[in-house]
Amino acid sequence: DLATIFDGRPGATLKINLSSAIGKNAAAVELQQIVGSAIHVVWRALFLLVPMVFAVAFFSPYLAAGLPNYYYADVRILSFILIAALFFSTAYSVYDAILFSEMKSYVSSIVQIFSSVLLGIGLYVATQKESSLLYVGVATLVSAAFAFIVCRKFVKNYITWYGIISPSKELLVKFASSSKS
Repeated sequence: DLATIFDGRPGATLKINLSSAIGKNAAAVELQQIVGSAIHVVWRALFLLVPMVFAVAFFSPYLAAGLPNYYYADVRILSFILIAALFFSTAYSVYDAILFSEMKSYVSSIVQIFSSVLLGIGLYVATQKESSLLYVGVATLVSAAFAFIVCRKFVKNYITWYGIISPSKELLVKFASSSKS
């Protein structure tokens, strides 16, 4: 089910699988395949969701009862922005899981603190602007993108085994089924 993929379950499943593999002194190739499984599941779901995202964003103004016509474009843009932020948050969960499995959760916590401060500043600026609803969306997107980019950069630079290898079909099926539960 696609909804479970974007609520952080691939990240949680990745934490379990990576921690277990690291505990068994797995080779770097196996760890990279586990990461590849998580990324593959998230990307596959993303491409399945794209048509639904466009439909939801396009029809979102009609879901708000009594919304004046001149707000329709803003609501559509805001919908796209918030959905993009959701994608960044989901991708962030993969890198958060890698840090967790390597006992470096403190990095993720620090990134989240700075991301929250960035969001707070963005929300303050949004309250000072005329079309503040769009600025709220942009602040949310920037905060999510910041967390993803910084966490990914740290993993690439400081986790020696990090890499992404296309997983075997069995590993992919196992990962996808465990992400659903």
